[in-house]
Amino acid sequence: MIKSRQLILLCLSINFCSPIFSKTSTLDDYLLHTTTQLKPLNTAAFVKPKDATILTTVFNQNFTINSTVKDSYFKVIKDDYKTTDNSQYKITTLPTINVQLKSEGEIIYPESTAFAPNSHPQWEWQISTGKIWRENNSVHSIKIVLPFALQERNANCTHTGYMVLAQSAAKKGNSWNGYFQITAETCAYLQFDLADRLKVGATEALNSFAHKPANNNPIFSLNDLKKDFPQLNTQKLLPKNPITNSTSGIVINGKHYQISCQNRMGEDPYCSQLVLPSYSTAKSLFAGTALMRLEKLYPSISKVSVNKVIPQCDKESWGNVSLGDLINMRTGNYLSKKPHVDENSSRMLDFFLAQTHQQKLELACSMFKHKSKAGKYFVYHSSDTYLAGVIMNQLFQQFSQKNDLFRDLMLNDVWGGLTLSDLFSNSKRTYDEEKQTFTGWGLSYYISDLIQLIDFLNKQSLNATKLDKTMLNSALQMGKDRFNRDGGENNMAYNFGFWALEVGRSLNCKKDKWLPFMSGFGGITIVMYQPDIFYYTFADDHQYRWLNVVKTLNKQFPLCQDN
Repeated sequence: MIKSRQLILLCLSINFCSPIFSKTSTLDDYLLHTTTQLKPLNTAAFVKPKDATILTTVFNQNFTINSTVKDSYFKVIKDDYKTTDNSQYKITTLPTINVQLKSEGEIIYPESTAFAPNSHPQWEWQISTGKIWRENNSVHSIKIVLPFALQERNANCTHTGYMVLAQSAAKKGNSWNGYFQITAETCAYLQFDLADRLKVGATEALNSFAHKPANNNPIFSLNDLKKDFPQLNTQKLLPKNPITNSTSGIVINGKHYQISCQNRMGEDPYCSQLVLPSYSTAKSLFAGTALMRLEKLYPSISKVSVNKVIPQCDKESWGNVSLGDLINMRTGNYLSKKPHVDENSSRMLDFFLAQTHQQKLELACSMFKHKSKAGKYFVYHSSDTYLAGVIMNQLFQQFSQKNDLFRDLMLNDVWGGLTLSDLFSNSKRTYDEEKQTFTGWGLSYYISDLIQLIDFLNKQSLNATKLDKTMLNSALQMGKDRFNRDGGENNMAYNFGFWALEVGRSLNCKKDKWLPFMSGFGGITIVMYQPDIFYYTFADDHQYRWLNVVKTLNKQFPLCQDN
């Protein structure tokens, strides 16, 4: 054993003494301003201590929260578009957050978990359900930890972390200290760590609110998965690069096994409240599913011509393009048939950056010229799905006399029987009076929302009471309605917003086996492995290599047996 004097000499010789002998800053140090140098804390700092007690009365207060930006910590990890160089975006400054919080035992709820649009040039904020406790013999009488997220204005890029509010035990009145840190994201082009103190104002709330109960079924571990399915090599299910993976898991017969959930400072203790952006998985769950519902209600609606509903899309290019062609991205309008060329073009970037409906509409109608017969070639365009959302919204309003495709058709009708969160109840929209949903992206989930949405699709595949059966079977690669339309690359298909991959050859099946899946920008994949099994991963390293997961699952749950 090295004695203390030897240890001192050793550390002096390598010039590395300070981490050994310096006092480690704690959460209370940050809250009390006893240290000026901030640095993100390990996730264990945000867990209720063993000696803390639960409040015996209901806590119900209004908070106004601002960051100080005085001693903030900011470390850029990736910034493809040099966003952090532009001071007008105020990247390190939070929007002003006004939130009412109410407790129930150790759980504390915000009045809403939806993202809140505001005047900040970059961020929209969101607060999730957290924990509240009383600290005995502490400088703080009450401590609140809230998972929260910042989402890029006009986009789906989502940065996540924790916010702490602590009531002073020493000062009289309603005196609060605050701290937050962000150490994770699902965002391929902008990644950073940010920590700062908070200016917190609090007042007793004069009114109460009924919180929306979360549908949080039990979450089981990787060890539980191994116990339940001994033949499964669970280690092969782990993400190859955990630091770029927000979360991954598998749901089997309704039982949710969490494979991974961490950020750059450790395991996430609030994973059930982690905000997950949809990106293009919305093309499946919103756009494609909406068309299936409308086709069920109004047969042949998918054959309506684009030009008849949107006159801004000229007749020469769009007269023979149908709503179904838009959803299937086979309009015949493109720059290049090569995969990803059009979607990654400067024209599409202009479309994404446009903030009003009129701007997006004009670009979506005009930026690609007509080159081939509609319905023939698959060319991926998010702008096509946007146009499809415009058409479906207008036709739905006309036929149903209701106001909004997402709210009235999807939330109230299609998913009316589900207990979805407030977070999922808002779709991102244009920043004008039109408030047109992005449709092909712009949703946000909790994992509990996603589990319910997939379960809904699986039940509909058995008994299509709400969705058009032919379209659904085509999308999910089922039965005689399986079209296997070309998806632009070998062994890929794209049907009504859903992707599919032919895995039979990789698994040595006697016949082709097509697996439906959803895909989102950066590395998001949701694989509908079997009607009672699905795998998900939310990452941002541009990796979509999940075939090894399929091979691993196949040893426990064979796919070829029904060929």
